Amino acid sequence: MKPPVALAFVSLACTATIRAQATETATPSPAYRTQEVVAKGDLSISLEYLPKASLADEHWLRWVFVNKGDRPIKVNNLTYRLQRTCHHPDTDELLRSGSGAAGGGRALLPWLKGTPKHSLHVQPGTHRYSRHVSRYESCLIGMPPEHGYTARYSVHFDIQADGIGRLTTPTDGLAVSLHWQLPDEASHPALLARLRKLLAEPETSTFAVHSYYLHALLAVQALHSALTLDELTKAMEARVTSAFEGRNTIAKRIHYMGFGREQLLAYFRTRLRTQDAYTLQDLAAAPHDFWDDSFLEPLLTAYEQHRAAAVMIVLDPRHARWSSDRNATRRLFDVLHERLGERLGINVADLPTEGGDEQSQEWLLRIRQWRGAAEQLAQSRDPRLHALLKPFLDAKAPIDWQIRVPLPGPLRPCTRICDVALELMMKVHYGDIETGYLALAALTGLGTVKDPQPTRHQLLLSCSTDAARDKLIERFKQVLAK
Repeated sequence: MKPPVALAFVSLACTATIRAQATETATPSPAYRTQEVVAKGDLSISLEYLPKASLADEHWLRWVFVNKGDRPIKVNNLTYRLQRTCHHPDTDELLRSGSGAAGGGRALLPWLKGTPKHSLHVQPGTHRYSRHVSRYESCLIGMPPEHGYTARYSVHFDIQADGIGRLTTPTDGLAVSLHWQLPDEASHPALLARLRKLLAEPETSTFAVHSYYLHALLAVQALHSALTLDELTKAMEARVTSAFEGRNTIAKRIHYMGFGREQLLAYFRTRLRTQDAYTLQDLAAAPHDFWDDSFLEPLLTAYEQHRAAAVMIVLDPRHARWSSDRNATRRLFDVLHERLGERLGINVADLPTEGGDEQSQEWLLRIRQWRGAAEQLAQSRDPRLHALLKPFLDAKAPIDWQIRVPLPGPLRPCTRICDVALELMMKVHYGDIETGYLALAALTGLGTVKDPQPTRHQLLLSCSTDAARDKLIERFKQVLAK
């Protein structure tokens, strides 16, 4: 395990390197069925699959590339994708559908030594590749119900190769059907050994589908219940190279594996004290009710000393646990204002009222910068933001002339500067924006005309029109004046 990194909480760049998948040496087996996908000349490609498969079957899908010639065939382009429907095995009722595994040539074919690094070749002979397609589809189809699924696939493949030209499957793809079932109890020891191997040996290549596969195995209760907290935390701490290694996957799942809350709190306290640079990402992945007051001081220190953006990702959804601490809000606000305060320096009297000309487009950029800065400052929950935004409560200038149509969701989008100022000031005053709308709507007597007892969604929708917001703004001014 690498030693703790100093609390220089910078964004963690993905440094994954491309590792070609080695040719698998699996031999033909009567247990597999075969669907030829494309063929021409010396090249043929097929999909082999087990008619009955589960998560326990590591190679239940595999691509078979056959080059009957004596020279490598250069591949210029290759893509595949699976479309899937899942049916009840007894009634044939459609239970779910969706996209299955998909990938390109580098997910399947190894780089041939002695050729340019970006070129792909099918070497003479027969080659089977299962890791990408089997792992990926295992994750996407997920654990079935007790009766399993009849999984029906439409297989799509497209390849362009020297001397062969372009080969594609029909528009509707080729049909493959199999039974996807739960792994039986006898397979659990082998699955657990596979999971422990994944935890101990992180893979950085996106083509290994390591993180997805790790998630699929960790979701099996019979497997994760056999793991210790020490095993999982060591696996997390060993993953510091790439997002594809699955550290975030472990950090999310660790809270749903039956470990005692005090055990987890003790672990995070220790990591924050030792100033481990990756702990913020781990803490951000935790459920929003996972919190301890001892977290606050090291998080504030990290933000003051290193401007770590991840601190706010941790703190913002847990605002109810710390926002009443005025020392904390002040310290956060001071850091944010030092960095972003200049962007709020817009004279309300100079704001344009119409868009379209060059001057207005310049203002549009300034207003967007103003909004971004104000949104970040609002995360501090510091009341000093009110003095900076209050002049904008009367600014009816458009916030973005490109947004005119209401978007899906409980609140209509802000189309004016005053709307943004209102929402961010409510976030500071009431803790979050929706709570602010509901509180001010109650004070103002707003509701839906058609329904005297509206649902939360109806109420939020009705009180976020321009006319309703104008009333809320006037009522909010009175609230602030008290």
